[in-house]
Amino acid sequence: MDEVRAEVEELDRKAREFFAAVDTGLSTATTVAAPVAAAAGVAPVLVSPELIAAIRDGLRRVQEAHQAALDRFQQFLEQPGDPPRLYEVAETWATLASGLGDTASSVGLDRMAANVEWDGRAAAAYRALVPAQAEHVGTMKTQCLALSTSLRGLADQIDAFWTAMTAAAITMAAGFAVAVVTALTVVGIPAACATILIAIAAGATMVGTAVVQMNALTDRIASEQRDIAQVLREVGDGWPAPNLVPLSDASRTDGDRSDWRPMR
Repeated sequence: MDEVRAEVEELDRKAREFFAAVDTGLSTATTVAAPVAAAAGVAPVLVSPELIAAIRDGLRRVQEAHQAALDRFQQFLEQPGDPPRLYEVAETWATLASGLGDTASSVGLDRMAANVEWDGRAAAAYRALVPAQAEHVGTMKTQCLALSTSLRGLADQIDAFWTAMTAAAITMAAGFAVAVVTALTVVGIPAACATILIAIAAGATMVGTAVVQMNALTDRIASEQRDIAQVLREVGDGWPAPNLVPLSDASRTDGDRSDWRPMR
């Protein structure tokens, strides 16, 4: 963003140079034409009314287009985004996903073998419970990775957006730089204005394309994150809770057999 700010300041400086060159061109024409007109005994006539009209129209259009471009850049600079923070949060979600992946891989009947094999209603409930919980933890890992990827994509797009803004400002400034030389002569001012308007239009097209791409991505990411949130809510709502009645009945003193029976 700092680079864009610097290029926008350079664009404004180039614009001031152009308008100074226009003033120089007009004053030079006056200085040259007045003695010639005086020698001829007529009032000085600098340029035709048509050229004056073309100069005025061109300068008005340049001023309007330049100010609109500055206002647009300023609007973006006031809402810069924070790619470093997005990358940081994305890494946090990726780390969480890694931890959930470790948990999911460790929660499994094959990973939780005991020295004694158990049978009975409690053992059956436990064997049904563990794989379901492992599956839900795996789903959480997948969604955390998706969220991390989504945030990284947004950060990348913001960086790309500011790169496009820099290129647009440079393009517009280049138009003013080229027009400065042409504007030093009165007859060249309309052509100089046309050069600038073309450059500003090219830069504006670059800005418009970047904005469209940014809006499309943010819409997609918003949809992705709504889907992720919904899946995580479903994981929470459908979390397989243990049936504590059979799991906790390991006593025979209550008048029935224990629900945990060692297999022999």
